[in-house]
Amino acid sequence: MQVQLAEQTRSFIYAAALGLCLGGVYDFLRCLRVLSGAKRWVTALCDLLFSFLCMLSYFLFSLTFCGGVLRLYTALGAGLAMLLYFLGISPLVMAALLPPIRLMRRGLLWLGRRMRRFGRRLSRHVRIWFAWRPERGREGKSGSE
Repeated sequence: MQVQLAEQTRSFIYAAALGLCLGGVYDFLRCLRVLSGAKRWVTALCDLLFSFLCMLSYFLFSLTFCGGVLRLYTALGAGLAMLLYFLGISPLVMAALLPPIRLMRRGLLWLGRRMRRFGRRLSRHVRIWFAWRPERGREGKSGSE
């Protein structure tokens, strides 16, 4: 079965759009890593999620636009578009997103410290409240007399 040049071009352009979208997803996951403090398990989870999303999206793309056949030019189109995204648009996107993300991270850390302090105070009061039993004090006085 022959694939027409117009269909190949359309598939290539759609694959390039898919590559740009996947680059945006990767930047979003990078922001999540910055927000979490770049712990190893978060990085591994984000990389695993990105790999799964790439695999699933390319599979669905090939089913939809290529009749289920994996074509080299579509993979090349998606890869080149991701490369162009990372070289051109990604630094601008990250420069715009990182300051608010870092500010949000500082705010969440501040809120976490406040909540821990409140939790310690609350647990101290709860322990005092549950430890106080007026009937125990009366038994001790009446038994010693």
